[in-house]
Amino acid sequence: MKGFISRRLKSMTALAALAVASLLLVLLAACGDATATPAPATSGVTSPATTSAASTPTAAATTAASTTAAATTAAPTTSAASTTSTPAATSGTGSSATATGKKSLETAKGTVDSFDSSTGTLAVKEANGQTADFNATKATVVAVSKLSLADFSGLSFTGKTVEFNAQPGTDGSYSPTSLTVVDQTAMANNVKGTKGTSAGTSAKAPKTKKAGATAATTTPGATSTSDRVVLQNVTVSGDTLTGTTATGTSVTVHLNDATTLNQRVAEKPSDLTAGDKLTVDFRAQGKKATGPANALAIVIEK
Repeated sequence: MKGFISRRLKSMTALAALAVASLLLVLLAACGDATATPAPATSGVTSPATTSAASTPTAAATTAASTTAAATTAAPTTSAASTTSTPAATSGTGSSATATGKKSLETAKGTVDSFDSSTGTLAVKEANGQTADFNATKATVVAVSKLSLADFSGLSFTGKTVEFNAQPGTDGSYSPTSLTVVDQTAMANNVKGTKGTSAGTSAKAPKTKKAGATAATTTPGATSTSDRVVLQNVTVSGDTLTGTTATGTSVTVHLNDATTLNQRVAEKPSDLTAGDKLTVDFRAQGKKATGPANALAIVIEK
């Protein structure tokens, strides 16, 4: 009996010791939490290390935000610069164009290599040996041929004008080095300036040349000058030609064997034959254009 009681007491003592140990551990843990938790609240001062650690991410975040803002700001700036350069490039691309967007008038000289009447394609062999193609379906075609004084005097000048470049002499008459007879009726609606069906509509009175002044002529490929004289109602007697300007002023012209006499008549693209000498006025094609350039005026030299 005594042995049983002794074993029970030892067992109870061991259990009590475990309970006390567990209680002490709980108390120690509770005391540790109570000591650590109030420290920041009661001191009101954050340790430098903590401040540094806390501020570092914040600064990094601020720096990152600044970097993001800088990137955001830089992006529109770059985009704006890019947008501005585009019109400049477009303007540069169109530098050869006029304000109306048209290319400048260009001229090609050579001989007829071939003409395809079915497509209206004219091939011109230039002096450098290269061949240039043109669409001649809507071109104004004229032929210029030289005349002797006898042939010139025998012409009928009805519906025709005589054009030349010269300044009047002291007596008001002219002695041009060359002149051209133009069939105004046949040349109606000429794109180079001899418009209309009545003779002399483009005629004007002679005027004194102003230094440096130039004006377009009515002859395709001719040299421009302010001394252009256009006469109608022309008659020829021997080596003297008389006519009137559009204002009715009478003009006398002296001819001689050295005077170059030309006749300009209307032709059709189908009249183009291989070997003919010619001058082609055309507008250059744009970079994206396909097919040959459009010929505006073609002058055949007979």
